[in-house]
Amino acid sequence: MPLTLELYDESADSWIDKTRSCVRLRHSVSSRELEFVEFELVEEDVDIGRRVRVKRDGETVFEGIVYERSRRWRGGRPAAVKVIAYSYLILYDRHVVYRLYPVGTRAGEIIRDLASLEDGVDVSNVDDGDSLLSPWKIENEPALEVMRSVARGGQLLASDEAGAETVFQA
Repeated sequence: MPLTLELYDESADSWIDKTRSCVRLRHSVSSRELEFVEFELVEEDVDIGRRVRVKRDGETVFEGIVYERSRRWRGGRPAAVKVIAYSYLILYDRHVVYRLYPVGTRAGEIIRDLASLEDGVDVSNVDDGDSLLSPWKIENEPALEVMRSVARGGQLLASDEAGAETVFQA
């Protein structure tokens, strides 16, 4: 079950295999965090914002973007770089939203609206889902947190002006 670590090279518009430079790779998926990979490359450097892909037996098991790095230098050259790359959902963490969704707005409509903050996101498979039972006013919240609330369904972490919690109904 061989793993392959690839970095996207925008200038060549292609994926470059960095498996030979990789000395450590950890892939993590949990219900409380975004999916991420953590890896270390020797004698390499990786820029923040670079696209990353991990394949197992030729099938992509992770695709995301470099969000954190720490570098070690030796003689003015990179000796190693430790990197954390999160799934593309991390891009929505930097979008702060102000929205008012009226009663009857469906969960899928909210997800499609927020997904439009980034270019080229495919939302063709997003179902309409449940609808809001009360208006939902969102102020100064990261789009990612709003998406998480919608995905959880049921009770949401937002409230209307009267303090009633927003609830989805099928």
